[in-house]
Amino acid sequence: LRPTPSAILRAGAYEGAVLQPSHRARSMPNLRFFCPALICLLIALTSVAGAKTTTSAQDALAEALAPMVDAHRGKVALKFVHLPSGQTFAVDENQLMPAASLIKLPLMVAAYEAAATGRLSLDDRCVLTEDDRTPGAGILATQFSAGADLALRDVIRLMMAWSDNTATNLVIDRVGIAACNELMDRLGHRGLKLNSYVYRPDTSVAPQRTAKYGLGAMTPAETILLLKRLVDGDPFGAGPGEAYGQADAAEVVALRDEMLDHLRACQHDEMAPSLLPQGVVVAHKTGAVADTRCDAGVIESPTGPIAFCVMTAENVDRTWDPDNEAYTLIGEITKAAYTRFTKPGGAVEAPRVARVLRMGADGPLVEALQRTLNRRMKPSPQLGIDGDFGPNTVKAVKRFQQEAGLETTGVVDTTLWRALGPLVMQDAPAPAPT
Repeated sequence: LRPTPSAILRAGAYEGAVLQPSHRARSMPNLRFFCPALICLLIALTSVAGAKTTTSAQDALAEALAPMVDAHRGKVALKFVHLPSGQTFAVDENQLMPAASLIKLPLMVAAYEAAATGRLSLDDRCVLTEDDRTPGAGILATQFSAGADLALRDVIRLMMAWSDNTATNLVIDRVGIAACNELMDRLGHRGLKLNSYVYRPDTSVAPQRTAKYGLGAMTPAETILLLKRLVDGDPFGAGPGEAYGQADAAEVVALRDEMLDHLRACQHDEMAPSLLPQGVVVAHKTGAVADTRCDAGVIESPTGPIAFCVMTAENVDRTWDPDNEAYTLIGEITKAAYTRFTKPGGAVEAPRVARVLRMGADGPLVEALQRTLNRRMKPSPQLGIDGDFGPNTVKAVKRFQQEAGLETTGVVDTTLWRALGPLVMQDAPAPAPT
């Protein structure tokens, strides 16, 4: 008797399992049909239970985090994978997103791949010139003198640990944009694309892509695959435990270990690591510019490595405050996923939602709130754009809530943020003198 009802096949039972009735069963016609049917039912129930177990993390985390993701004022795409078990949590994992400095992760892999093949050496010297200085993140342009002489591996360390833009351009000089993108294509990560030098849109290899995504573009799903390669010791696609180029198997692992060490040195912990238990090691890289905030890496948890990638774009809150909405979102999601994967079956705490402002708050987000209330309300409350959430701002908030049919609290919460719509981040330009 071959138990192949469609329910069992959908549940994952083996189609080829043949049940041989015993001599006693053949002598009892009623049991002859009942026993296989009962076994089929037990197989189906067991398989369904197993399927439920493998999707429980997705279900539990989706239920707990959906309100926060839905309430976020911006686009969100993410993926978490507990590598030992394969348990996954994802939202729009194949969505192509602006990567900002996260694109430095595939650039690092491309540099080490070039070292493995002998096209360059990590001991090659990089000499800083005045023309190399690049604005934005990092310390090379501001703390080092022209003529500073560093090994390429140290320049990569600055690029990954401090997200140094000057160092990044020096690495691109050695590796090349095309070589980085070609490696990602060969590895099957076609969504991971470096577009240009940092702060050099004139060097773009894809101007339309640069206009849409900036420095680079990535998807959470493909970023996770790249991170999994690092964990598995197969960063260049030769196969785990295999030689690559001029590097034997042991040297490939050593190169992998060096890359993970660069990621562990990341100095920006305001996103994914921010709410994790003290002492948890996170090997990661962040990206932040304008309306984009993202973080990706590997959490070295007690139950094994957790690869993660959370990307946000078109964020309304573009401030650089420690409690920036995207920072809070990424921190809360990472905390929930960590809890789930280290305590399977445990309850996931309900995370905080969009940033709440009330009397006494101050800073750039309050300025944006004041500017938006002035623009949206008729007549305008004529608030001063001073970033101080004082009595006048409370009064304007209450009036807006009343006119919008909301509870009149004077507190700016998720409901009011939604009602306000996109924030006005800059003052209207002054009219021409004429």
